[in-house]
Parts: sequence; structure tokens; C-alpha cells
Amino acid sequence: MRHSLDQALACVMRRGGFEWLPGLTALSTFRQAVDSVPAYRDLLARLCVDVERIASLADFQSRVPILDRDSYLLAYPPDLLCRTGTFSQAYTLERIEGTGKRRGYRVRGALEDARLVTSLGRLFRDQLQVHRRRTLMLIAWSKDAWPAGQRVARAVEQLARAKRLRATVVTPGLELDEGLDAARSLVPRFDQTVLVGSASWVRGLVECGRQAGLRWERHRVHCLGGGTAATESWRTELAAALGVTSVNCRRGRQILRLSTPVAEPTEVTVETPMTALIRQLAARDDAVARDLFGSAGRDAELFQFDPRRLFAETVDGDLVVTCRATVPLVRYNVHRTGGMLSGSRIRAILHDHGYDLKAMLSARGWRPHLVAPFPLLYASPAAERDEVDSALNPEQGTNASTTEARTPIIAHARRRAALAVPLVNRSLTEPAANLPVTIR
Repeated sequence: MRHSLDQALACVMRRGGFEWLPGLTALSTFRQAVDSVPAYRDLLARLCVDVERIASLADFQSRVPILDRDSYLLAYPPDLLCRTGTFSQAYTLERIEGTGKRRGYRVRGALEDARLVTSLGRLFRDQLQVHRRRTLMLIAWSKDAWPAGQRVARAVEQLARAKRLRATVVTPGLELDEGLDAARSLVPRFDQTVLVGSASWVRGLVECGRQAGLRWERHRVHCLGGGTAATESWRTELAAALGVTSVNCRRGRQILRLSTPVAEPTEVTVETPMTALIRQLAARDDAVARDLFGSAGRDAELFQFDPRRLFAETVDGDLVVTCRATVPLVRYNVHRTGGMLSGSRIRAILHDHGYDLKAMLSARGWRPHLVAPFPLLYASPAAERDEVDSALNPEQGTNASTTEARTPIIAHARRRAALAVPLVNRSLTEPAANLPVTIR
């Protein structure tokens, strides 16, 4: 819990700022994938990429191919996508679907869970004060095949077992009646309650409780909601239903959005006080929304990340990420329109519109976060929203089969159109030993 994002960013600033960090993160992740991931070595060999010529960030951005789910994650068996080419560091396989009903598995390991524990621990401690108050965590995701809720529940249980939080977890499932029964009987027994689930489920539970006579305003209730339904109007409506007049002040109730950020939803991120305030300002000021988020307006997502483990860039309008994970992803196209704004640029835009970000955060009782790169993630097209939501919103499934195939790898592959060797695309049931993976 001590190693918060603020402290990590402070360390970066002491070493001279962020100028040197993006190149270091990108190149070190690329080198790790080349050295330890059989599938990635095979792909580079088939595209005739000379890895020895990748020595700078400029080389990386001009010579390293751009990948996506169909051209990489579904083109190789999942063990060959892992470091060392085995499942030794992985313990969870999560089903994923690509275009044309192609299906495969996403690999998850202890590294991703450790990050989630750190992220949620920081949220629960700094924003919800769960280490000081006896807290009921009412989580509606921990059911069936929806992995996001299971991860959150496991992370909270781990933090509670380590005595970092004073939390008790209950997972009533997706039926509102079950959730309402749990809320009626348990909410009065705790100092505070955190409702966790898809945005529509959280709103439904609060409305059902209010209609059934549950006086939410008498209890300290926080809400964490995920999916595309977690808009600013959702936050406002939920605050009214809970009887909250001031949302997201340090000593008040928190209504926050959970999201799966960039890398093939391998993790869940939560709004910080800064990102929540920026989104609220954009929601009530169209000029701010336009200058910050462009055509996406108030629907854009904004989240802060650790630049030591993730590098983001914009290529032809799409957000492309490089991140360290059990399955390292190098120049991976998440197929969402996006871009980055620095913290200083965001503050400057808000200042031009008459908003002092630091003063507003201080007035809410928060300590302003250090300046950091902000990936600006715009709302996905409707055909892809279902896929994004499926990791967070168990009330709807995936529609990936109806999504048109996006351009696979790559302008790089187009430049090598004469290359006759196809990418590996064999059944995931075929033994890995029979695959023609080049290991050098």
C-alpha cells in the first residue's frame, strides 16, 4: 500500500521527469518479448523484422509492427504468447472472441492480480477509508463466467486477509432481489457499504431499495460502477437517489466509475479524484468537453496510468499500447479512437475556461496528484462497446462476431506485401510442439 502511484511518479520526477521514460518502457518491453516470448519471435521473423536495428524510440515506432487481437492473440496458442512459452507464470485462462466467431483464451497471471490488489488497495484506503471503517463490500460480479467481478472480490478478500482493510465481502449475484435482501439485512451492521457492479445493476439496486423503504441517506454508501452505462448522468442520478448533495468529496460519499483501460481488459482501473473531477467539469461545460475530448465529448474516458509499465501512442487515430504483463503486448492496437494529453495540458485547458484544478481538488479535501501522462480514451464505436462492456457488464454479452474485421497487423505488413509466408493460425487444440515457431 505504501508504493502508491503518487510515490512512483515522484520517483520518476526526481530522476528528471518523463522525457526519458516512454522510450525506456517501450524498448524494455519489446526486448523482453523478443527474448522470452516464442510467438512474438516467430511473428517478427515472418515479417522479416531485424530486431538488432531497434535501438531507439524512433526505431521502435517506425519498424516494430502493430498487432491486434486477431493477428496475434488468436493466431497463436496461449502458452506460446507467455514469457518462456509455458503456462508457468499463468494460472487463469479467460475466454475471448474475435471477428468471424474466432475464439481463444486470454492468459492472466499473478502479475496482473498484484497490480489489481495495489490499485484497489489505494482506492479503498485513500478514497473510501476502508482501513478505518468496518466496510461491507457488496459485489455483484462474482458469478458465472464474468471474470471482472471475481477478480475484484478476490482482491478485496486478499487485502482483508492481510489486515490492510476492514472489509467483509458478500456476492449476492445479479438478481436484484438477492442484492436487496443482502443490503437490507447487512448494510445497518457496518460503518459503511460499497456497492460494486455494472452501472445499471448498481442503479437498479439503489432504486429498488428506495422503493422498498431502504433509507440510503441514513447510511454511508459508496458506489463503484462499470460499463458504458457509467456516465456522468448516471453519477448525478445515483447521487440524487442516495440523497447525496456533494459527490466525491474526501469526507463524503464516492460514486466512481470502474473501467477496463487499454490492454485487452487484463485489469480494472478506478477513477482518481482528479479524473472524476475533470469528467464532471466536461459534463457540465460543453466547451471544456470539446477542447479536452474533441468529437467524443463528455463520453470520453480518462484515466491515469503508471508510465513505468505502459507506453501509449496514437497511430491513424487508434490507441496503440505497449505494456508489461504475463503476455507482454508490444504495439497492440486496442481499436479505440484515442490519444494522450499531459497533465499540464489538461490544467492549461481548464484554466483557459476559468477552472483551477488544484484549488477545486483542495476544496474537496483532496491532495492534487502529481502531473502524469494522461491517456485520453474516447468512446468506442457501438459495435465494439458490447465487447468492452462484456468484461465489466455481465448483463449483456459480446457482439464481436458482428464487428467487421479490422485491419490486422498493419501497415508494416502492407509494406511487405511480397512476403509469402502466412502468420501462424492453427487450432488452439493442436499441440504446441507441432507449431512451426522459430526460436533464435
